[in-house]
Amino acid sequence: MFAHKDFADFSQQIGLASLGASEIELKRLAALYWFTIEFGMCLDSKGNKKAYGAGIMSSFGELEYCQTDVPTFLPLDPNVIAQDHVNFPISEMQPIYFVAESFDKAK
Repeated sequence: MFAHKDFADFSQQIGLASLGASEIELKRLAALYWFTIEFGMCLDSKGNKKAYGAGIMSSFGELEYCQTDVPTFLPLDPNVIAQDHVNFPISEMQPIYFVAESFDKAK
């Protein structure tokens, strides 16, 4: 995915935003990175959920799991993602995915 220019640019923009950021801003950017670059999902032109995040795409199990009804799917909202109560496990399937209307909207 990092070979895709739009995806790589999106990742770089989050990285650049971290330069000089406070601890709380870094925590918020890390959560945003997690739920977009790593475990991002969006809708295709037909309204179907599609994975684009590197963490999902690199795990057959996660890719299969994110297409089930088990996790919670919320609209992509950076303000919600930045809240302190939004946690993300790093060693198990994600309980929540934030779904953008499209990849362009995610950016």
